[in-house]
Amino acid sequence: MTRPACPTSRQRLQAYYDGELSLDEQVDVRAHVAWCDLCRDTLVDIDAVGRLRSEEHTSELQSH
Repeated sequence: MTRPACPTSRQRLQAYYDGELSLDEQVDVRAHVAWCDLCRDTLVDIDAVGRLRSEEHTSELQSH
């Protein structure tokens, strides 16, 4: 079964993760993610990708 789409965009969630939103916008996203499973899962995915990229970057720096 497919979940319904959410109007909150992945770009907005990415901006939240990257710390690019104003304080008011951050509060709005946090409140939204508290009840929206789809956006919460998307934010978890964004975090996982960010951690992998960070680990890859660290590994590259250590090998040089």
